[in-house]
Amino acid sequence: MILSESVYAYLAGIVDGEGHIGVYGKRTVVLEVSMCHLPTIEWLALTFGGAIYTPVVPRENARQYWKWSLPAGGLREHLPHVLPFSITKKEHIQIALELLELRAVRLGPIRNQPERQDELTVRLREINRRGRQNSA
Repeated sequence: MILSESVYAYLAGIVDGEGHIGVYGKRTVVLEVSMCHLPTIEWLALTFGGAIYTPVVPRENARQYWKWSLPAGGLREHLPHVLPFSITKKEHIQIALELLELRAVRLGPIRNQPERQDELTVRLREINRRGRQNSA
């Protein structure tokens, strides 16, 4: 289902501000959004699919938050429409889309290109790294 541009622009803003696009394990591409506002998380799940998780709050004085996660099928469907509106996570989305495309190729001249998938995975992990970055 293709949604309106304004809905995809809104999702891009949420992903840019509160989202995480990464790779778990060897090659599982994920999009997650974590926030304390449950109605927004519920709207994401209702509008785009995916699942809602309630993580254990690490400290007694921390606020409860929820996490929305979108699986690969939803990523393939929605990320191309989010890309034009993204600012902060544009490179993340481009890498995720290429990884998803490579993972979908089982036959033909392209194959899965495991070396390219490894390169993309390393790059995505680099741009997601927390803490001080060397600016060399």
